[in-house]
Amino acid sequence: MERQNAVLEAWIERHRSGGIAAMAGHIGELLAETAAVTRAEPGAVWTLRALHATPRLVHVRLESHRHVTDRLTDACAPHLPAIGRDMLWRRLRLAVELGFAAEEMTNEEDCVPADAVLADVTAMLGGLLLDLTPLPQAGGVGGGQGQSGGPPRCD
Repeated sequence: MERQNAVLEAWIERHRSGGIAAMAGHIGELLAETAAVTRAEPGAVWTLRALHATPRLVHVRLESHRHVTDRLTDACAPHLPAIGRDMLWRRLRLAVELGFAAEEMTNEEDCVPADAVLADVTAMLGGLLLDLTPLPQAGGVGGGQGQSGGPPRCD
C-alpha cells in the first residue's frame, strides 16, 4: 500500500497543475502504475482479496481507500470551487472503489482482456471527473453543486 500511495503522490504532482482535464486525461496512467505495483508484489492479489473477505481486515482497505480519496479530493478541489467538498469526496470515493474493482477484475476475469477493462474504467472515471467541470455554454456545473463541508465522518 505504501508503494501504491507513492505512485498516487507522484501522479498527483505530475498532473495537478494541469487541472481536472489533465487529471481526467491521465487516470489510465494511474491505474496502470498502481496495477503494476500490485503485480510486482508477491501475494498481493491474495492480500487484496483478503481485505475484502476477512471482516477483521475490512478497516485496512477502508482506511486506505479513504486516504486515497482524501488525497485526490485535495488535488481536485482547488480546480472545482463550485463543487462542495462533500460531493467531490463522495464522487472520488466511488472512483477509488471502481478503480480497485477494475484492478481485481484484471486479475481474475479471463473472458475480457485486462487492457480493455482498464480502458473502459479509465473512460468512466475520466467522465466522472469531467462531469464536475463548468459547462462553457451553460455557465453551470456539469455535476450539480454539492453542499459545503468536508467528507463524511466515519469515525
